[in-house]
Amino acid sequence: MDQGEERIRKNYEWMAKIARNEPTGIPAMDPRADAPQYQPYYARLREMLETLCSGFPEASEIPGMPEGAEWRMLKTLFLPEHVRLAVHVPVRGFGTAAEIARRAALPEGTVLEALLAMAGRGCIFHKREHGVDSFRHLGQIPGIIEFQPWRLSVEYREATGDYVSGYLRPVMFDLNVPSWRWIPINAEAVADNAILPYDNAERILLGAKCVSVCSCMCRAVQETPCKYMEPPYECCLQLNEFADFYVNDLKISRYITHDEIRALLRYNAEHHIAMEVAGSQRAEIICCCCECCCEPIRIFRKFGGKSVKQITNYVLECDLERCTGCGECAAHCFTREALRMVDGKPAYTREKCVGCGVCLRSCPAGALILRIKNPEAVFEPPESLYDLHAVQARGRGKG
Repeated sequence: MDQGEERIRKNYEWMAKIARNEPTGIPAMDPRADAPQYQPYYARLREMLETLCSGFPEASEIPGMPEGAEWRMLKTLFLPEHVRLAVHVPVRGFGTAAEIARRAALPEGTVLEALLAMAGRGCIFHKREHGVDSFRHLGQIPGIIEFQPWRLSVEYREATGDYVSGYLRPVMFDLNVPSWRWIPINAEAVADNAILPYDNAERILLGAKCVSVCSCMCRAVQETPCKYMEPPYECCLQLNEFADFYVNDLKISRYITHDEIRALLRYNAEHHIAMEVAGSQRAEIICCCCECCCEPIRIFRKFGGKSVKQITNYVLECDLERCTGCGECAAHCFTREALRMVDGKPAYTREKCVGCGVCLRSCPAGALILRIKNPEAVFEPPESLYDLHAVQARGRGKG
């Protein structure tokens, strides 16, 4: 087992403790974070993060949220020795260690060491270009939450669960643009191959500078094993600078080749797996989702939201003359709500469809196809994850 495979195996084993309700013995939050001298910095940091995507509202602003939930979330992410520096990390654009050191009035070497430690904890984002290290804050979803699989534990869930379940999950598709979207594996799923370039999973992955893979944080924490994949569920993908971040900072992923990408796409096509991507054109984080484990699809079904109409640019069409009424499409409908069998024929509910293409891959008669929406209904996602967070924030009046 090489180093990349070993880190994925260890990460999976760590996360799988949650499924067994097995504590790790490691507190999620450093008790020193409650010391009075740190509170002004945590308050300032929360205000900064409130200006990104879904924000970081106070518990009192969220119906039913227990008192102090926002602070438990924030203090779980940021150690007390880091929070004084975190308030100098940009929320718009990147800052170099030298720039952040000047703002903080601290030595550059000390600052760089702390920033790299924060990046390794997944509470800020780091990239290295042309030998220069740069850092910034990111929003919660997709972003900081996706950076936490290395520390998912019973203790972490107890510390952050109120805030994640009571606020971050319900708001995921209730912003002005969606945090996640689903796309076809390739152009063959779309009539006349008329797929938009930012909706083509195969093209996005094979066109990336680099791609990495790690264990799936949805599957690993399930009490019931996945019906479609085997542990360590090595199927969650990251692209370009996010791949570098997962491999070199978080140390939970490994780089994969084009051959491995093609093999994973074939597996997905054959095993009813949907492609879920960050709600940007660059699709920096891509999940290979199954209906039995996918957390975002549960949220889509349970909460919906004002941006669900932007999740897909395609509608499903059925050739009823070719349809044999076998019901395979409905049996494998990813949302379990877009297709159902009525009088031996598939009945389609457009509003419940995410355009993933799983159903048409399941149809032995080839009776289904996705077709691009009318031009006025096509949604062009923000170019990057950074743009997505900014657009979402502006939609909340925080830009």
